[in-house]
Amino acid sequence: MSSAAYSLKSALISVVASCEKSLFKVHYSAVSACMLEDHVFDSSAVDKGKIVGEALRCCNPKEHGKSKIGRNTRKSGLFPIVATIFKTLNWELATDKRFFRIVSDHGLSHSINAFRVIVHAFASAGLQMEVHFLIREIISYYKKVNLDVPDLFSTLLDLPADPHAGISSSIINALIKVFAENKMFENALDVFVQAKKFGLEPTILSCNFLLKCCIEANQVEFVRSLFEELKDFGPSPNVYTYTIMMDYYCKGHLGQNIDIKEASKVLEEMEKTGRSPTVVTYSVYIHGLCRAGCVDSASKLLEFLRTENKPLNCYCYNAVIHGFCQKGDLFEALRLFEDMKNNGISPDIYSYSILIDGFCKNGDVKYAIDLIEKMDDCDVKPSLVTYSSLFNSLCKSGQTDDSLDVFRKLGASGYKLDVISYNILMNGFLLQG
Repeated sequence: MSSAAYSLKSALISVVASCEKSLFKVHYSAVSACMLEDHVFDSSAVDKGKIVGEALRCCNPKEHGKSKIGRNTRKSGLFPIVATIFKTLNWELATDKRFFRIVSDHGLSHSINAFRVIVHAFASAGLQMEVHFLIREIISYYKKVNLDVPDLFSTLLDLPADPHAGISSSIINALIKVFAENKMFENALDVFVQAKKFGLEPTILSCNFLLKCCIEANQVEFVRSLFEELKDFGPSPNVYTYTIMMDYYCKGHLGQNIDIKEASKVLEEMEKTGRSPTVVTYSVYIHGLCRAGCVDSASKLLEFLRTENKPLNCYCYNAVIHGFCQKGDLFEALRLFEDMKNNGISPDIYSYSILIDGFCKNGDVKYAIDLIEKMDDCDVKPSLVTYSSLFNSLCKSGQTDDSLDVFRKLGASGYKLDVISYNILMNGFLLQG
């Protein structure tokens, strides 16, 4: 272990020891977004002749006769549609024949076979967003009519053409993402497990997405078991996986406490496995320390990271500045603010607003006004929230007329005054009778 890693471990041990008694409960909320990869067409990915044969097999009316509702597949044109989509990858034609309509016209058995071939066609071309959409159509139908979906995984992969692992993997990833989107976590995890039995492995991107969705739904057991599964059997967690878990422990989740001890383990594990934490990882951890009331420990860690030339930004500093302001330690907050500037990190609007709010709550309106003037000098435009702190402080100190003057000047200069600002001033006048 390098001396830097050893020093970080020592710092983390110190942080945990000083923070364990100051944890508090918070509600966890996270926003997730499904990031799909760019389209890449690869005509060599699969032998199309074999899958065209499969299209004939699964849609040929001579083999299957009539569908469940009694319509002949040739008469209603299912096979020509499948063949045309397969040969041309005509997305407009594919989306025109929605799965719900095809089932209505041809019955479930023929429809799932037809869609299976279309899914493989788009998967072979590397069109993953299209694969995602088609699988979402199928699962939406299954969910709406309360059909069991455990066999859907093997059904979608069951092609005698021996599709390449890359194609199958893209279908696996889409299944995991669509199940996760629909909060069908047991099904998503089942796909994850069954894929391993087929000798296939989902990408870490789809696993990260599943992990985030489980966190948002407060599926505690799924979150921890999936993370351990990734570490033990793959796909190996990347820096984003660790950052997701860091966010999970540092923000806490519904009904649970912030767990700085586990968050520290995540950071230490990243160092051991050679995955360098990003500035986002450090920012999340520092915010977690401050939420747990460990502001002094967060400040010491910030100083350690700076001396080790680790990536830091204003968000890391803002968390600690805010923590000191909440404690009423404005001297330390201001020292960190200046330290940030001296180390080449430009304060943003939140850096200034946090300090201004801190000084206003401490009754030092003059210094708060000086900071607003400095914002103008640094081309950082104060927000209405920044001024709201000033309005509130002026009203509480009996300077309602001064607050009203600032209020009117803001309106004249183009600020859109909101109901909160009006309420602050009206309350100030009411307090003065």
